[in-house]
Amino acid sequence: MGRMAWLVATAAFLAAGWAQAQEEGQIVGDPARGKMIFQTICSHCHLTTNQRSPVGAPGLMDVTKRRSEAWINQWLQGPEEFAKRDEIAKKVIASTPTGLIMPAYPEMKDPQKRADIIAFLKTLRSEK
Repeated sequence: MGRMAWLVATAAFLAAGWAQAQEEGQIVGDPARGKMIFQTICSHCHLTTNQRSPVGAPGLMDVTKRRSEAWINQWLQGPEEFAKRDEIAKKVIASTPTGLIMPAYPEMKDPQKRADIIAFLKTLRSEK
């Protein structure tokens, strides 16, 4: 199978899976929408590399390798509240050199927007 045929077959397979998940009421994240949300809200403090930003926020490259989707989902809903019940979240906040704490954004109350952000974060993977 040639590369183009493989890409078309893969796109069709993914689209079918997405449609089935939507029919079953599952929330399916869209990385393109997630990227727009990231650029609007998150990029003020976070980089898409492994480097900390100038304000001390962690770089998000490979974040989905370091943390589970469920963990990220809870973090996005309210980092400070989540840190009250999760030791890893507490350590993430404590490790910020500037003492800056990620705020709870009203947009992140929407499960679709969280799913979209997570779908985008999955695209931030190093080659390793």
